[in-house]
Amino acid sequence: MAALLPQYAFEKLAAFGGMGAVYKARQVSLDRLVAIKILPPEFGQQEDFADRFKSEARAMAKLNHTHIVGVYDFGITKEGHLYLVMEWVEGQTLHTLIQNGSIPVRKAANLAMQLCDALAFAHHNKILHRDIKPGNIMISEDDQVKVADFGLARPITGEAEENPFGTPDYAAPEILGKGAVDQRADIFAAGVVLYEMLTGRVPQRPRRSVQDFAPLSPRWDELIDKATHADPAQR
Repeated sequence: MAALLPQYAFEKLAAFGGMGAVYKARQVSLDRLVAIKILPPEFGQQEDFADRFKSEARAMAKLNHTHIVGVYDFGITKEGHLYLVMEWVEGQTLHTLIQNGSIPVRKAANLAMQLCDALAFAHHNKILHRDIKPGNIMISEDDQVKVADFGLARPITGEAEENPFGTPDYAAPEILGKGAVDQRADIFAAGVVLYEMLTGRVPQRPRRSVQDFAPLSPRWDELIDKATHADPAQR
């Protein structure tokens, strides 16, 4: 990796998936830790994808918010690898946290409020995340939410999507049905994430009450029902 981006000192592979790898590295010039996402070279060879990647990176860089992973730089290497340099978050994903079981209600409420704060800021700036899920939500060591991976992000247009996107368990009905999509799709996903934090599992149809899993107020069900309503106008 050092040969691809010599201005960074790579420390370890942090994550790996179909869209590439994420490395923990140190930006030598500023002596700060960063996360570098490097995509396979075939993506850089697709002109439309590369252009979209660059425009999305610029949009993401404008989202300067406490609860959104910061974007520092992007580009393409001589070898054709698209890359994105981001803020390094010391902690774990919400997905990893939930693997240990449901999250105490006060902590879940705190994390949910931070997530909503981040989404409200992105939506105010006309950016839709499109793939909110526990695996894309980092939790720092002091329980600060950092929303990551705006790789599917798009400007909010309210238009129908040609192809479904995101992760099925968290996707709003209008996404799967190719309907008009706006910020309410992110709200739906946030509602699913809240349910998962409180119960330790994603909701099934018909969805069971959170009270089936813990002695919680019925107001949690009311909140989740509203956020995950099938009709976007009711969210």
